[in-house]
Amino acid sequence: DHVLLRLSDFADDPPIFVTVRTRTKEGAVSSDSNVCRVPRDITNTTELSNRSTTYGIQSNLVQTIPSTGVRPSL
Repeated sequence: DHVLLRLSDFADDPPIFVTVRTRTKEGAVSSDSNVCRVPRDITNTTELSNRSTTYGIQSNLVQTIPSTGVRPSL
């Protein structure tokens, strides 16, 4: 139901897009989720300076990837 990412996950070659797959305890893997664009300033944001790096990235991505897997209408 959630993913934690660290700044080091993006340090060398930050992805432009991410997708999500789920795995059941039996080992079945879902198909890819909808593609989500990773914010380009994710490694340069000052918002992260007062938080742990894991929380800051999770915060940014949670706003981008809703838990329902459906993009909210704008």
